[in-house]
Amino acid sequence: MKKPERRLFVSVACAAALMVCGAVMIHLDKKPDEATFFAMDCPCTAAVYGGDAEAVKERIKALEKLYSPYEEGSEISRLNESGRLELSEETAHLIEKSIELTKKYGGADISAGAVTELWNVTGDEPRVPEQSEMQTALSAVGYGNIKLSGSECVLENGTQIDVGCDGKGFALDEAKKLLDSEKADCAVVSFGSSTLLYGQKPDKTDFKVAVTDPFDNDNTCLSFTSGGGFVSTSGGYERYFEAQGKKWSHIFDLTTGYPCETDLVSVTVIGQSGIETDFLSTCIFIGGSVELDRWLSDENIEVIAIDENGIVYCSDSIKSRISISDDKFRFE
Repeated sequence: MKKPERRLFVSVACAAALMVCGAVMIHLDKKPDEATFFAMDCPCTAAVYGGDAEAVKERIKALEKLYSPYEEGSEISRLNESGRLELSEETAHLIEKSIELTKKYGGADISAGAVTELWNVTGDEPRVPEQSEMQTALSAVGYGNIKLSGSECVLENGTQIDVGCDGKGFALDEAKKLLDSEKADCAVVSFGSSTLLYGQKPDKTDFKVAVTDPFDNDNTCLSFTSGGGFVSTSGGYERYFEAQGKKWSHIFDLTTGYPCETDLVSVTVIGQSGIETDFLSTCIFIGGSVELDRWLSDENIEVIAIDENGIVYCSDSIKSRISISDDKFRFE
């Protein structure tokens, strides 16, 4: 069963105008320039003060044509088909950064395309593969099979690329560059699961972000305040299918080839890099609560994680800025 991404609700203070699209609700004290569109397989919104929301939209749509796995004829699609391709600067940079993140953190890996394609969780005909198929797909996983020399990329040993773990975050990094060049005052650009909070709000207060209740997607479970930066949330409750009496999510454990088994139900990461927060929310979700201490003590990011019992774990620096809105959730 395929569901739309609705993981974050972003509230940008004051009052009057209310825009609702997919996961993002934006309250502003005067009307921004706005664009709503569909990109990278989910709704996207852009609300910009002192800049051009349509330009943000066009930039993201251009990136989608380059590397989205959902875009037929994209460079990633053609690379997976041919095994060798001369890439655009953006796609080559995305692949290079993705490999760096896997080397540094482990967990997610863009070379997992053979596995994700086999399960087809977000496609029209998802299925549980045979074990022999799984082993064949797993043998193709490993960033060492991706050879990047300048803009030329070669895939070895049947490797397929899927940038689902960080492609939206990379697009938000590019959107920030555009807003910087325009000298925009304030903006919120969101895919739902990954959001850019840009600049400073007109009333000079922090952005307010509310996270979807992982057990009841029509409600929120907590909110927090944040300055400018990037926010990404991962969880298995949005995109999954049901077969053999259980739910199979779109986030994979690449040691087994199966959708990951984790006691965490939602992980939110706040930081200053779109691609990194996108990647790390997936990575931390896969690792489960047993590996949380490593991330909660990381000074470069802030983390909010929720486990299957409703316990909320968070970085010390953000706890005072979190407000829990449902009594089935509680701090550790």
